[in-house]
Amino acid sequence: MDGGSFRILWTSGNGARRVVVMRQGGAVTALPLNGVDYNPSPIFGSGDALSAGQFVVYDNTSSFVDVSGLQPSTTYHIAIYEYNGTASTTQYLTASFAASSQSTLSPPTIASSAITAPTISGSTMTLNWTNGNGARRLVLVKQGSAVNANPSDLSIYNANTVYGSGTQVGTGNYSILNNTASTVTITGLQPATTYHYSIFDYNGSSGPVYLIPGSTANFTTAPRPTVAASGVSFSSIEGATMRMLWTSGNGARRIVVARAGAAVTAIPTDGIDYTANAAFGSGDDLGSSQFVVYDGTSSFIDLTGLSPATTYHFRVYEYDGTGTSTSYLTAGFGSGSQATLSSPTVPVSNLNFTNLSGSGVTVNWTNGNGSRRLLLVRAGSAVNADPVNLTFYAANSNFGSGTQIGTGNYVLGNTASATVSITGLAINTTYHFAVYEFNGVGTPMYLVPGTTGSIPTPATPTIAASGLSFTSIEGNGYRVNWTNGNGQRRIVVVRAGAAVTATPVDGIDYTHNTQFGLGDDLGSNQYVLYDGTSTIF
Repeated sequence: MDGGSFRILWTSGNGARRVVVMRQGGAVTALPLNGVDYNPSPIFGSGDALSAGQFVVYDNTSSFVDVSGLQPSTTYHIAIYEYNGTASTTQYLTASFAASSQSTLSPPTIASSAITAPTISGSTMTLNWTNGNGARRLVLVKQGSAVNANPSDLSIYNANTVYGSGTQVGTGNYSILNNTASTVTITGLQPATTYHYSIFDYNGSSGPVYLIPGSTANFTTAPRPTVAASGVSFSSIEGATMRMLWTSGNGARRIVVARAGAAVTAIPTDGIDYTANAAFGSGDDLGSSQFVVYDGTSSFIDLTGLSPATTYHFRVYEYDGTGTSTSYLTAGFGSGSQATLSSPTVPVSNLNFTNLSGSGVTVNWTNGNGSRRLLLVRAGSAVNADPVNLTFYAANSNFGSGTQIGTGNYVLGNTASATVSITGLAINTTYHFAVYEFNGVGTPMYLVPGTTGSIPTPATPTIAASGLSFTSIEGNGYRVNWTNGNGQRRIVVVRAGAAVTATPVDGIDYTHNTQFGLGDDLGSNQYVLYDGTSTIF
């Protein structure tokens, strides 16, 4: 039900179809004529008229119709006639029919009242009121002078609580609320400015009818924010970057001013919008290298372009308004300071090696006082390049796969631990190692030089195993014995029915199993049954 429309519903009779006839202000008296098909329209007044003012609004098989084009506060009468046939064979039941009447909605009779603004800042305002007897209400607001336009009956106005964003009624009268509430918080206001309000109660939704005039009030925003930012803190601190966080005050926005090496003393000037840049030194300078690094609505900023081992000082100023209306809160502000990272001072120590093989080794050390450490490895000669401050290096524990620093110096570890197991080494090669303590992750600071060491991988043995013999011979197994050569370890390959011809390949660790056929096959069913340091299996 609305001011300009409603839905008519009924229980159908036993006709194949039915027509619905409507009349404004009086009962339907016209009867449809047999042999006539009428042209209907759900827009009242647009369908065929059975007589003056009595219009066909429906002709079909359903049990409802949505009628529009009606007038508010008006009674409409309805008659529904069943019929069979079409065209010249149409036969209407007129001896009996459904009849009723319905009024469209009227405006409310009691306006909203007791308008207050319990919360006002330089950019926001909360309105409260006591609802009238309308189902809903429309709130219009105008800056600087009274609302000078009224909503039109049967018109819908889209609202937005950001001033200037909702539908405009007339000139400068913006819709900020259109619902059932009794409160609204408006944002996007200018400081020290008077805003005028009109609240219109109404009934309906798609075709509303308004109580005019509306209830009025006006309130003035604060000249500037009243609550400063606070709780300044820092995280993700690096050699050249950091994140600064704070708890915002009640300004619509805020700027952050940063200075290296001394406290911020600069104060922003009302009426100026400053250009900010998170790269220190790139935003507006308020004087003495005090740069604007942030301007927005958030509560954190990721700073870049900082210098290592340097203390930066900050202030957060709340403000309202834009352009020449910008108004800063300078009597209070959030403040804090934080140093960027320095290089560690204690290097790693006790560099040692375990689990050495022809293709890999585990490198161990005692950590220094950095948060992480970088491992460089070079084959054949000492590491001859150091990591560069503020540079991140990707590591890979397979030699030759990580980032290369200089020529041949590969990053095999970038870790917080005290050990790295590396692979991809070649036999009979001396590998040189350098471990660097550092602080940070993305823009780290390194302690140079690193702690160094070296170790050769095993060469090919020169003395073969000998004295191969067999004991404890059974039907499905026996013990194999031998005298070790001068290798660190050895594998035993077994073949059934023919001599072993396979040769193991350097750089491969084979999987063994003392159950014949389950270890690695070196080809032609020649299986690895043993891998170890013993002289028997």
